[in-house]
Amino acid sequence: LVTDPEDLVLSDVADANWRRPSDRLIKVETVEAVTELLRSGFVVEKVVLQPTQLSDLWPVLSRRFAEPGGDGRWAGQPRAEGEGGEKARCELLLGDGALLSQVSGIRKSSNLGLAFALARRQPPNTLGLECAVPGLGDRGACVRILALDGLTDAFNVGACVRTAVAFGASALLCSEQCCDPYNARAVRSSRGLVFRLPVVVGPLPALLQELRGLGVTTAAAVVQPGARFLDEVPSLPNRWALVVGSEHFGVADDTREVCDLLLK
Repeated sequence: LVTDPEDLVLSDVADANWRRPSDRLIKVETVEAVTELLRSGFVVEKVVLQPTQLSDLWPVLSRRFAEPGGDGRWAGQPRAEGEGGEKARCELLLGDGALLSQVSGIRKSSNLGLAFALARRQPPNTLGLECAVPGLGDRGACVRILALDGLTDAFNVGACVRTAVAFGASALLCSEQCCDPYNARAVRSSRGLVFRLPVVVGPLPALLQELRGLGVTTAAAVVQPGARFLDEVPSLPNRWALVVGSEHFGVADDTREVCDLLLK
């Protein structure tokens, strides 16, 4: 239990440090997003909760850290011999809402949902989409993929992720120019649901061509001439990817050219 706002164990969530981008860590805030993170396969390095949140989160905490084979560890508990990789440590810190608000600089009418976590970014996918997206290699399996082309606003990225998860998306693709879906604001906007999806970042035209080779119909949401309303399309296959373009420029020309359908 931490009671001193100057305690160095809270330095990661201090306002200036929390807002600083990190190439190694994903910064997660709100108890809702932290819960989704803990349910995922990401390695978690630090969790900062309020004592009142502990009972609700205890089932997921205990499953993740206490059961044999869990992919996290309590602080000081190393990986067993033979598990490989560097030792994983996770700190669990408790502090009341007023303290966390003071340290983080986040001011809300209620601090009930204030919580933080730090997770390691996963290495980039180098094995191709077939290994990254569940069911993609099975031509008979249903696949729904959302692709984001150059979105710049983190809130919009998170909102798109929420919608994709609601519609049962299989994965999220992002162009190299797209806002990072693991940006702290994007994660918060997604309510942590980004941790439910495989995320692949890369050159979108090449990724879409790879999908087409695996029997996935590609579509772009555009306003250019030739686009059809969705209710004008006779039928859609059960394997498709939808590209949503940036707020200002829409879907890039080279991305649009490799799409089977143009929708509006």
